[in-house]
Amino acid sequence: MTLPILAAIFGWAALPVSILRYQAATFRGVLLMSALASFLFGVHYGLIGATSGAALALSGGLTSLIQAWIGRSLSISVRLAIAVPSVALAIAVREPGLLPLVVLAAFAVSRLAEVFESETKMRATLIFAAALWVLYAAGSGSLPVALSEIIGLGSACWGFHRFVRRRTAPATA
Repeated sequence: MTLPILAAIFGWAALPVSILRYQAATFRGVLLMSALASFLFGVHYGLIGATSGAALALSGGLTSLIQAWIGRSLSISVRLAIAVPSVALAIAVREPGLLPLVVLAAFAVSRLAEVFESETKMRATLIFAAALWVLYAAGSGSLPVALSEIIGLGSACWGFHRFVRRRTAPATA
């Protein structure tokens, strides 16, 4: 199997996962689906040469997976133990240009979303992170991941409306 085909398989496999992660009904469900999506994106980015995105997506997947496994927010020291080497690696292997700055911001915002105990803040922050990942995917020339992230962004907005806005909307008579 050639490298572009393998890259496309991982990229297109991320599509349903990126949609479903925002529709998970629980905090743990969001984290598990986010971990799977991050691992798929990381492998895809690595195969297409988007090295900074690969390093940070894989790190994000690891962080989400650990947090889902322990069932509560990770301590700052654990987050830093994962994030600092990942950011250093992403900077060391970055592709040329300003695009790596977008993925560094996307990574930071994604990790910030997981710190919030408030589901409202977590989901709102994930919307912003998804927008940054869309920019990175498009800039990397990854059609399947850009489409996945665009649909994922729409799904994140729908999930926010479904799980947060409806709960806070005043009842109508």
